[in-house]
Amino acid sequence: MWLKEGTRRARQVRRRSDANCGAPLKPRCSADKRRHDRLVIRAGDFVVHCVISAAAGYCSVTSKPTRRELIYLSLFQRRLKEMKQLIEIQFVFLALFLGAINTASGDAPILFSPHLTSYVDKVTEQTRRKLVVERRSLPLGLKAAFIPDPRFIKIVLDPSINLKTNYAEYSIAHEVTHGLLTYAKGYAQLIAKRPLTAKEQTRRSIAAVLVEDIVVNRILQTEGFAPFAPIYLATVQYETKVANAKGTYPHPDLANDEEGRDRWMVLRYIIAWGLVEYCSLDQKSEDVIAEYLRAFQNAYPKQFSMAEQVKSIIKENDIFEAQGYRKAMASILDLWKLNDFLQMAD
Repeated sequence: MWLKEGTRRARQVRRRSDANCGAPLKPRCSADKRRHDRLVIRAGDFVVHCVISAAAGYCSVTSKPTRRELIYLSLFQRRLKEMKQLIEIQFVFLALFLGAINTASGDAPILFSPHLTSYVDKVTEQTRRKLVVERRSLPLGLKAAFIPDPRFIKIVLDPSINLKTNYAEYSIAHEVTHGLLTYAKGYAQLIAKRPLTAKEQTRRSIAAVLVEDIVVNRILQTEGFAPFAPIYLATVQYETKVANAKGTYPHPDLANDEEGRDRWMVLRYIIAWGLVEYCSLDQKSEDVIAEYLRAFQNAYPKQFSMAEQVKSIIKENDIFEAQGYRKAMASILDLWKLNDFLQMAD
């Protein structure tokens, strides 16, 4: 309705301008009293006419604007951008909860499959929490993350993730499962005792998933999902090639010191070992991962020894139960001397 009203007023401006044969137009109200979010802004013969389409909004300027009018226009365009982002987020949730499918091509992956929708429903029922998905950049180079929240299961996806890919579906299922463990299964969270430095943030990020990702991956497979991301095997094959060449192990920017790199390498080894140890893999996947484990052991004896210590702790405790997980994590916090700034909390 407000769009029609704005259009009607714009037409009235043009008709009165034509009738005056180019005479200056006298506005009916002062510029100070006009609100900046009006769809039609009139000042003299200046008219801005804004149109919102299904995908986005745009504005056209019919004459040279004043500084005040440029400020109003800038604020309005910012508001349009926010509205567009909100519409996109609402569409994501509509797709998620109604099970919308991308059927443009037989080869095209689903946007949010009925399988994922059903799993999310199951988790939200068990946790009695709604799912909230945010699209924003994450620290430490992460692409997806579960964020503890007092009310919701909150997950964050990096804007670079294409929501039409299987990688997006896996990422959502994976992070939602972390929420299931925290809010329905009683798994302890690692929390900071004090504000953390950047290096300590990295240590916390690695420790938080070192054991829990093994549990998440097995649950995912039990629920009918792949226990690893679509790009995982290709990444492992590349890491195997680097190890066979005795090259520098690939690591993210977050692990930019010797201790950080060592622990990142241990994390990669433990995740791979956990897949072979606790998941049912097809022969090709098992062969690829087993080759990686052998190459890692031969190329990186120091980090392999560190990984063996973590493996022993995991085997001594039933990490698939909340209490066993807590005991295993307590030992790892001890082993890696993280107790100074981290603690476990329910």
